[in-house]
Amino acid sequence: MPILWKLILAIGLPLVALMTAALGLGHVQLKAEALRATEERVTELADRYAAEFNGAFMAIAQVAESAAAYLETDPNPTRAQLEAVLRRNVEANPLIYGSCAAFLPGEAKAWLTGAPPGEAAAISGGGLFGPYVYRGPAGLTAMQVEDAYDYTAPRWTWFGVPVRTGQAYWTEPFFDYGAGNVAMVTHSVPLRRGGRIVGVVTVDVRLESLRQQMMAGRPKGMEFWVGSREGALVLAPVAGWIMNETAETLAEKWKCPEVAELGRRMRAGERGAARIQMVTNEREPMLAFFAPVPSTGWSLAGVVEEGQIMAPVYKALRERTAFGLAIMVALLAVVIVMGSWIVRPTRRLAEAVGRLSAGDLDTHVEGVRAKDEIGRLATAFNSMMGQLKNHVEALERETAARQAVESELKVARSIQLSMLPREFPVSPAFEVAGVNAPAAFIGGDFYDAYESAPGVLTLVMADVSGHGVSAAMFMALARTTLRSLAADAGRARDPAELLTLTNAALARDNDAGFFVTIYLAQYVAATGRLRYANAGHPPPLVLGCDGRVRRMGEATGTLLGVFPESRYDEGEGEVKPGERLVLYTDGIPEARSPAHEFFGDERFAGLLAGVRNDGPGAICGRVLDELERFQGAVRHDDITLMVLWNRGAQTN
Repeated sequence: MPILWKLILAIGLPLVALMTAALGLGHVQLKAEALRATEERVTELADRYAAEFNGAFMAIAQVAESAAAYLETDPNPTRAQLEAVLRRNVEANPLIYGSCAAFLPGEAKAWLTGAPPGEAAAISGGGLFGPYVYRGPAGLTAMQVEDAYDYTAPRWTWFGVPVRTGQAYWTEPFFDYGAGNVAMVTHSVPLRRGGRIVGVVTVDVRLESLRQQMMAGRPKGMEFWVGSREGALVLAPVAGWIMNETAETLAEKWKCPEVAELGRRMRAGERGAARIQMVTNEREPMLAFFAPVPSTGWSLAGVVEEGQIMAPVYKALRERTAFGLAIMVALLAVVIVMGSWIVRPTRRLAEAVGRLSAGDLDTHVEGVRAKDEIGRLATAFNSMMGQLKNHVEALERETAARQAVESELKVARSIQLSMLPREFPVSPAFEVAGVNAPAAFIGGDFYDAYESAPGVLTLVMADVSGHGVSAAMFMALARTTLRSLAADAGRARDPAELLTLTNAALARDNDAGFFVTIYLAQYVAATGRLRYANAGHPPPLVLGCDGRVRRMGEATGTLLGVFPESRYDEGEGEVKPGERLVLYTDGIPEARSPAHEFFGDERFAGLLAGVRNDGPGAICGRVLDELERFQGAVRHDDITLMVLWNRGAQTN
């Protein structure tokens, strides 16, 4: 690709990315600021609408309270006077659908004793009396509520609650079967005579009339919801939702938990704003603002499309985008002009770079004599080529040397593995398995298992100080010395004697100060008895059939290779039928996790207890896998493990 285009891409792409990022950040910030400002504005708007709604309902409530106060001052109202009061109540406010004066049983007759005999006689037997005036199809219509239903029944809270509490009361929305036969809410005020409650005066608000009035006066694109104290919808944009839906039922239909949360906050009397995204609605998210209506205990919410609120933001964003694109086009034009001027003296440099990319490390820039940055770049390029060539040659030599060392280490590891038993003695009476995993390519741990006499199995577990090449060399020396001394006498030497002779041989010329810990045991397959000598090595563990773990003895002497005159004692133990003898190096309990936590003896014992029924090979594999998982990618020390299982079978 020509350098001109590289310059355009090198400058243009970051420029486009930066401008895009700036526009995106501006969009996010502008939207966030707009949402914050909108939330404040719509919260204030919610308070205003709620106050207007509250004022309207307070005015309606005042009609009932004034009527009750008037009736309480009239000692003997006639039925016609009662109906006249109720008519004035309905005519007082276009939202009032009907008004009623309902008396407790017997109270109306006592009150109307001064009325004409015909009117008093109409309340036969001192029963219910509830004249009701409402807006019928032909105008104001009067009826008796007791002719439609027993309003003292518990379901008619408009009568029961104020009579019981003595307080004015706004009902939940209900359908007034038999009287108005419409969905309504009712405000009831206790009616008193002589200081005691004798009935209630009510005014009814038809919910459909309320919905039509609120919808007619709403701003464009805005919907109003009003929820009662118990969550029922008193006002909603869809007539069928009123009384029939709550925020929870709508949230379930729309698969929108935000609506349920909105309903919860409205019932709690909170004020604020919330964002709603309905899954079943393809429209953009909605913004809801809500506030309580104190006089009724209800809550009003306004809902508007977020896009309607964000329209000014989108306009500002489009303007910013157009301005940013204009800047980018202008800057790219400058880049093209300047790049065309710069590219002339850089062609030779580009050709040299091309030859370099093809692998020619002897290339140089020729014919560039300018004293400006391009000239200095050409000079620096020529100097760099000389240094690069020297560095590549040095890197090749270093890589070859490292590969040679790694190859030798792999060979050394192969030789070391050949010193470890490839196959273990096989017998019906026992089974043996072992595993070795060095911390580096090669390590200083080794183990051995061989029949030193018929029915006698010699077990060796050793750990040379340190790890790596030096430890591996001392490990090879220790193993070879031990093996040669074991075979030199033509007889089976006991463990203590073998360790004493091996120590003397290793300590004689040990100028480097290496040492090795060794556990050496002779196991009699027929009896399960064990004779051992321990030169500072962790004692083996015996894994019982019940999962319990115990140690087999302690150290019987000091480290090998330190003091030539050291002598070693013997110990004895027993591996019972079914038990496993576990020999190991300290790389297992001292293994560390990435958090520097030690694996520890307790964790090791617990791991063994969990595999008590497994064979030696499976135990070795399980322990190694668990240590690899515990340590992560770093192995801090060599790990060696050997397991002997007393199978309980008798040898001949």
